[in-house]
Amino acid sequence: MRTKFLMSVFFFLWEDKLFSHPSLLFSESEVSSIRKNLSQSPPLSKNSDNLNLLAIVYFDENHWCVWVNHKIIRPENSHDIDGFRLEKVTPHEATFSWLPSESLTPKKFTLYPHQTYIAKEQRIVGLAK
Repeated sequence: MRTKFLMSVFFFLWEDKLFSHPSLLFSESEVSSIRKNLSQSPPLSKNSDNLNLLAIVYFDENHWCVWVNHKIIRPENSHDIDGFRLEKVTPHEATFSWLPSESLTPKKFTLYPHQTYIAKEQRIVGLAK
């Protein structure tokens, strides 16, 4: 249920404007409240070396978006993830790579929604798949 709600919010609040108004799911005051709460929510981590995958919306290999570290990432802006490279997105997971400062070899890892990669410890925490 939480995932369906987040995905609905994800689509309706893609940018600052709604795709259509009035919303079919939310009143104007509810949309305002959601925006206010999202803008006031603290970052999941103050460490920029962590990568949190909250949601995946996948239609096909060229039409998808992921919610990473409170940013919406689409194929055209997949390079906008600080310090990480998005390698592949599937309907259920996203594969990333990261180049640690002490290594010449990139570390690859796969995240499912509601998981966080802690780069300093090179481990994944969150809901197990």
